[in-house]
Amino acid sequence: MSSTHSRTHSRTSKGAPAASKESLAASKESLAASKEALAASKESLAASKEALAASKEALAAEVWKLMADFAAANFRNSTQVQLMEEIGLTPAHYRALSILDPDEPRPMRALATALCCDASMATWLVDRLEERGLAERRTPPSDRRVKTVVLTPLGIRTREKIRESFYEPPGALLDLDVSSLESLRNELRRLPAPPSHERRTC
Repeated sequence: MSSTHSRTHSRTSKGAPAASKESLAASKESLAASKEALAASKESLAASKEALAASKEALAAEVWKLMADFAAANFRNSTQVQLMEEIGLTPAHYRALSILDPDEPRPMRALATALCCDASMATWLVDRLEERGLAERRTPPSDRRVKTVVLTPLGIRTREKIRESFYEPPGALLDLDVSSLESLRNELRRLPAPPSHERRTC
């Protein structure tokens, strides 16, 4: 009786470590599975972020294209273009008008730099403006080798007239209701302001 009890106890004692090893192995497998699941979740999250970024970029590209197409289509038919055609000017001439100042003569080289063009192109633009009485060349007494350009009174009036016509809204915008226009305005106001002529780079 005592011998049988001893053998049973011995078998039970030997089985306990085996069960513990099996439990430990199962825990390790469970931990490994958890790590794999976590890694898979991270990969899925990264893929989702990439997809979201791509979707946002595609949306931004579509919005930008719509804005550019609308602006280009309406600019070609705008009052500003019609007015410049009547005067015989191009957008490049208008930009020169916008840069020139009646009270601060600008050297031809500085004008070419501001217009992002070479000296010959700047000369052609000024020649056209001068022919129409919109600008005039001057020679400063301090250095007669330098030619400067200023706007004439007619040039100032013409510039302001073209500038005002530029902001006349196209009919397609006027067809929108007030709520839509306000929403569009508020969103566009969140965009960075365009650079001034002084800060514009070529």
